[in-house]
Amino acid sequence: MKINIAKIIADHTADYLRVHYIDIAEQYRRERKSKTDDETNVMLDDRERARDINSV
Repeated sequence: MKINIAKIIADHTADYLRVHYIDIAEQYRRERKSKTDDETNVMLDDRERARDINSV
Protein backbone atom coordinates (compact mmCIF):
# COMPACT_ATOMS: atom_id res chain seq x y z
CA MET A 1 0.00 0.00 0.00
CA LYS A 2 1.51 3.26 -1.12
CA ILE A 3 0.85 6.29 1.12
CA ASN A 4 0.79 9.64 -0.59
CA ILE A 5 1.93 12.00 2.16
CA ALA A 6 1.52 15.11 0.00
CA LYS A 7 -2.16 14.27 -0.62
CA ILE A 8 -2.79 13.63 3.08
CA ILE A 9 -1.18 16.96 4.00
CA ALA A 10 -3.10 18.79 1.25
CA ASP A 11 -6.43 17.27 2.34
CA HIS A 12 -5.78 18.08 5.99
CA THR A 13 -4.73 21.65 5.14
CA ALA A 14 -7.81 22.16 2.95
CA ASP A 15 -10.11 20.95 5.75
CA TYR A 16 -8.33 23.15 8.29
CA LEU A 17 -8.53 26.25 6.10
CA ARG A 18 -12.17 25.57 5.19
CA VAL A 19 -13.18 25.41 8.87
CA HIS A 20 -11.18 28.50 9.83
CA TYR A 21 -12.35 30.45 6.79
CA ILE A 22 -15.96 29.86 7.83
CA ASP A 23 -15.15 31.05 11.39
CA ILE A 24 -13.36 34.15 10.10
CA ALA A 25 -16.20 34.92 7.67
CA GLU A 26 -18.80 34.62 10.45
CA GLN A 27 -16.78 36.87 12.75
CA TYR A 28 -16.38 39.47 9.97
CA ARG A 29 -20.13 39.36 9.26
CA ARG A 30 -20.96 39.87 12.95
CA GLU A 31 -18.51 42.78 13.28
CA ARG A 32 -19.80 44.38 10.09
CA LYS A 33 -23.40 44.02 11.27
CA SER A 34 -22.61 45.55 14.66
CA LYS A 35 -20.83 48.49 12.98
CA THR A 36 -23.83 48.99 10.70
CA ASP A 37 -26.17 48.86 13.70
CA ASP A 38 -24.00 51.43 15.54
CA GLU A 39 -24.01 53.74 12.51
CA THR A 40 -27.79 53.40 12.23
CA ASN A 41 -28.19 54.27 15.91
CA VAL A 42 -25.97 57.35 15.48
CA MET A 43 -28.05 58.50 12.51
CA LEU A 44 -31.25 58.03 14.50
CA ASP A 45 -29.78 60.00 17.42
CA ASP A 46 -28.85 62.84 15.03
CA ARG A 47 -32.40 62.91 13.65
CA GLU A 48 -33.86 63.02 17.16
CA ARG A 49 -31.51 65.89 18.09
CA ALA A 50 -32.51 67.78 14.96
CA ARG A 51 -36.19 67.26 15.80
CA ASP A 52 -35.61 68.55 19.34
CA ILE A 53 -33.79 71.64 18.04
CA ASN A 54 -36.54 72.37 15.50
CA SER A 55 -39.29 71.98 18.09
CA VAL A 56 -37.80 74.68 20.37
